[in-house]
Amino acid sequence: MMEVIRGHGEDIYRRFGEELTAHGEFSPEYFRSVMCHCRDVFVGKYNGTVIGVFGFVSPTLLSNWAYIWSYTPPLVRLDPELKRVFAIHSTRNLLRQFSRYERFIGECMEGDLSAQRWIKRLGGVFGTPANGLIPFTLEK
Repeated sequence: MMEVIRGHGEDIYRRFGEELTAHGEFSPEYFRSVMCHCRDVFVGKYNGTVIGVFGFVSPTLLSNWAYIWSYTPPLVRLDPELKRVFAIHSTRNLLRQFSRYERFIGECMEGDLSAQRWIKRLGGVFGTPANGLIPFTLEK
């Protein structure tokens, strides 16, 4: 069963930071700094396990755009069913955010074809890759 938990970045980090950083891909300090800049962070749990997290960083309270970021643990990247479940629920929650923001910007890794397909399905437009990252824009 999928559960989506929404909260402010600092609160979400306190609840799930240890589980999210246990894989060693990011330091706890880095993850905390990213999450603490977010007004909204969404955590997806499936059968009690965190399968992904994403959030929105708005430059000001009045901005009509936000930077979107997402993280999926290694376990999810290797399991097509978990990847599908997270994609479905994160898409629903992202689309709801268009009531608050007109545009999202972000970056995905050049080698992450799964993320690129997801962004394309949402109507994303990609920029020129640089330093292993591809910038993208999603608009209403």
